[in-house]
Amino acid sequence: MIKFVYCVRRHPDLTPEAFRKYWLENHGPLVKKFAKALRARRYVQSHTLDTELNVYAMKPRGTKEPYDGITEVWWDKAEDLIAAL
Repeated sequence: MIKFVYCVRRHPDLTPEAFRKYWLENHGPLVKKFAKALRARRYVQSHTLDTELNVYAMKPRGTKEPYDGITEVWWDKAEDLIAAL
């Protein structure tokens, strides 16, 4: 299996809520629609939770705002990924 992992940030003009809504309701279904043509076996969206826990994780590390999410796309073999690209 081949897995791509993408760390996702929303466009600065979008609120976190608008981004999550679009990603979940528009982008996700679009990927699902074309998954067979892309030879993708699996597509996973992991949405960031906006909680005070983020502050506890960021502050000691001096990190920036967390990503808005992570996307995983899986292919059975490298040839399928190459064909998708």
